[in-house]
Amino acid sequence: MPLILLGCLTWHLAGRGVAVPAGIGWGLAAWCALGGVLLVPSPYFAGVIAGALVIVAARKDDRSGAAREREMDLA
Repeated sequence: MPLILLGCLTWHLAGRGVAVPAGIGWGLAAWCALGGVLLVPSPYFAGVIAGALVIVAARKDDRSGAAREREMDLA
């Protein structure tokens, strides 16, 4: 149930154009890695990939935001 709620929150934020914070991705990756270790025959490790994608997207948005700020300073 918590992963469904997290997915709905991510979908809602993405629909509004708001980047999901990298901390959410780190938490998701850690939670799924721990779940994969504790529950060995489970697909929890696929959640680590989803967490990594959230982290990459958050960092990409941070970099583009910094580039926009530099452009505004030059203008």
